[in-house]
Amino acid sequence: MQLFGPTGVTWLVADDREGIWGYSLSVRATDDPEVGWILALGVHPERRGLHIGLRLLDESILELQNKGISTIKLTVKPHNKPAYEMYIRAGFQDTGQWKDGDLGDGERRKILTLLLPVA
Repeated sequence: MQLFGPTGVTWLVADDREGIWGYSLSVRATDDPEVGWILALGVHPERRGLHIGLRLLDESILELQNKGISTIKLTVKPHNKPAYEMYIRAGFQDTGQWKDGDLGDGERRKILTLLLPVA
């Protein structure tokens, strides 16, 4: 689902001389050109707590906004409290639950939505 169908795929990577420590994947929705999705955002366990995830999130939002996106959505596992709380602090709202099992592992996810200011 994540790599087939979407348009405007953007990969961001957080790295240094020692390695790659985080990444994000964002896309424009195929059914609405003003909606973007952050499909994945991850930070290596050794570097968690250093705000790498927040920096990747901020840059992903900026990238989508620069593409004319006005609404950003993402999914998060309900038990992933650190990620959920980071998204809420960034302004995302809890807007429902993804019930289908087509996200790879069959686990349910919360859907979070961020409405961006219109220029």
